Amino acid sequence: MSESAVKAPGALSIGMIGLDTSHAVAFTRLLHDADHPHHVPGGRVVCAWPGGSPDFELSISRVERFTREMAEEFGVRIVETPEQVAERCDAVMLEAADGRAHLELFRRIAPYGKPVFVDKPLAAGVRDAEEILRLAERYGVPIMSCSALRFAGGLASAGGCGGETVRCVGGEPAADAGADAAALSDVGGGADANALSDACSSGLSADEWSDVGTFGVPSDGSPVVGADVFGPMPFQPPLPGYFWYGIHAVEMLYAIIGPGCEQVSATAVEDHDLIVGTWADGRIGTVRGKRAGFDAFGALIHRADRIDFVEAPADLMPLYAAMLRRVLEMFRTGRPAVGAEETLEIIRFLEAANASRVSGGKIIRIGMV
Repeated sequence: MSESAVKAPGALSIGMIGLDTSHAVAFTRLLHDADHPHHVPGGRVVCAWPGGSPDFELSISRVERFTREMAEEFGVRIVETPEQVAERCDAVMLEAADGRAHLELFRRIAPYGKPVFVDKPLAAGVRDAEEILRLAERYGVPIMSCSALRFAGGLASAGGCGGETVRCVGGEPAADAGADAAALSDVGGGADANALSDACSSGLSADEWSDVGTFGVPSDGSPVVGADVFGPMPFQPPLPGYFWYGIHAVEMLYAIIGPGCEQVSATAVEDHDLIVGTWADGRIGTVRGKRAGFDAFGALIHRADRIDFVEAPADLMPLYAAMLRRVLEMFRTGRPAVGAEETLEIIRFLEAANASRVSGGKIIRIGMV
């Protein structure tokens, strides 16, 4: 075992399940490499089970390469079953790229009672998601699941570039940052984990950023009245529709507006989709997805007194680091940064959007699929 796998005093021992995604390597690099500009201290990946879904080409074709990298570069012990991972660690990161596999994998490790982070999506359908949460409650398992995109607004306080992604329309302008299509092309897939941009200043003092609001917009009391989010939205069969990439933009929407969506409709043409959600309090949030052209995530946040424009940063590592800090906090305290009810509503939103898309744009009430 290499020195990189030696656990620092007080660090959590983390086990990974599913090495068929670049996230496994990227997260491990952030946790292990103390010289990395976005290093996240406090945890070490000590063991992992490769997994992989034979009927999912993007999964099974990459698992061998990522498994070798985890073992050779980071000294992670590769074990034979998910149960062996749960036995050997303090907490588990369920990273399997195939959301369809998450329920069965969680079912196998839940009896060990270890806190679990489930990489997006929690599951590839509402029934599986509900069963995962029932199992978590039964065995007392702290659980959290999300996309890193929802934490883009916290990057400034974490020393990254998030504070410069906001541009106020009709208010004081802030600096702007573009998004690199290649770097964003594998938020759910195969981005180069070493693609790093220079850290940049938010232009706000530490005190001003101590109350960072939605997506880097300082919380000044101006209420959010709606939001329009955009991002790449490729499909990846056999995963159902929006569960592969649509979840990133939907997580951004929920980070801005919060839970409480009542109905969803989705309209699709060849290279573009438009999802419209209506909240119980009358607010409307939209997600525009594209499968052609410039790849970038962003949003227009409609406030009572202005509109804020946000672009997610091109460098994915600060996003991952921001999320990992919340994951480690959940591992230690049992309190997730994103609650189970909100995560479940996001899964219901995605399932309703898929149903609407298939029906040609019919309005679907959340939870009625």
